[in-house]
Amino acid sequence: MTKPSSTLKLDRLISSLESAIGSATDREILALPGARADAHAVRRIIENIVEAEISRRSEVIPRSASERRRLLEMVVGSKMHIPNEIRMAYSSTKQVSDKEISAHLEKLLRMGLLKKLKS
Repeated sequence: MTKPSSTLKLDRLISSLESAIGSATDREILALPGARADAHAVRRIIENIVEAEISRRSEVIPRSASERRRLLEMVVGSKMHIPNEIRMAYSSTKQVSDKEISAHLEKLLRMGLLKKLKS
């Protein structure tokens, strides 16, 4: 019988740790030394990331519905490559709702297209 490689041993160790952590209850995890302080630190990190993302989005996407509509009109009318679903939705005879416009702008922002436009 051959001896398991270091990689195989490491894979087994990681799998067993994942299993142990995955099956632990919240109470067991929070009972670990320093767990509550770590949980608060992680929460602060997540809150800071969310706050930064909201701030970044508000710098790019206007607050008022009319300004968002105007921005999307400008993007759709530009020579930029944007997803066909957005171009088609906006160029159809159907009236696009403010909610749909916001969703389209969010998608363009995630794709990095609005950042390029504003820069």
